[in-house]
Amino acid sequence: MKSLRSLICLAALAGSPVSAAIVYSGDVNIPIPYNFAGVYLNVVSGAVVNSQPADFYGNPAAAWISMDFAGVDVVNGDGLFPAVTGGDQVVALPFDSPVGPLLTYVSGPSASTSHLGAGPGQITAGSPVYLGFAMNPTGGGAQYGWIEVSLNDDVTGGLVMRYAYETVIGATINAGAVPEPGTAAVVAMTGAVALLRRRRR
Repeated sequence: MKSLRSLICLAALAGSPVSAAIVYSGDVNIPIPYNFAGVYLNVVSGAVVNSQPADFYGNPAAAWISMDFAGVDVVNGDGLFPAVTGGDQVVALPFDSPVGPLLTYVSGPSASTSHLGAGPGQITAGSPVYLGFAMNPTGGGAQYGWIEVSLNDDVTGGLVMRYAYETVIGATINAGAVPEPGTAAVVAMTGAVALLRRRRR
């Protein structure tokens, strides 16, 4: 019994994250209302508010993004920079596409208002898509991430579904990538179950 307890403890320790590279929100499903106020999301703190935060502009460590009128407008301040095509049109990224230094990002506060449509890089209204972003909340260099959204242009509203970012400075993350479960915990638990079955025979 002592050995079984030891194995279970080892499994628990193996399953606890030591230095996870990807921070993942899980399913958040934040509504984007069809109004001027919209919604503001801080991808580092997880804060969600419906009025402009005091540090939206002027604070490079505040990783806010805003969407209003169901997603017709995508606005960023000084702490988070969406991947774009052309001047400032946020670009639709397919699942598993790399978000890293090879993409183009806005260089300062910006507003995208031409991203909905059927053209190259545009977003089809009501269809889930990924937005890439860069940020530098620690001041140590660029960190990259993605936000899965369903944007719209009418009163049905939009949705921020989930998001994630890399903690490793300069590391590319693929759109939709989430932390991998610890395989060591699975191996340890398998061993514990096998030992328990043997003792019961």
